[in-house]
Amino acid sequence: MKHWEKTTSEDDGRVQVLPFAKSAHSAAMGSFAILGGAEPSLDVVYVDIHVGSLFVEKDEELERYRVAFDYLRAQALDMVSSSALIERVREEI
Repeated sequence: MKHWEKTTSEDDGRVQVLPFAKSAHSAAMGSFAILGGAEPSLDVVYVDIHVGSLFVEKDEELERYRVAFDYLRAQALDMVSSSALIERVREEI
């Protein structure tokens, strides 16, 4: 948790907590990571599902994951609230 706290204070890092109280969300079937860089046309999504993993490269599929990610970010606590929650949990353990 100390590492997460440090990450939230760096310019290139962002940690947001999605509380359980928000219930089901668009990533409930498995986790995913959007791997991108300076050129969006080279982006891929790594999807971890219950039967394995896969890489998604088609534009229309990438867009679905981008929309899902934007939704998750909007549902999550902001960075200040996330950092406070992480600190509170760290103190409890």
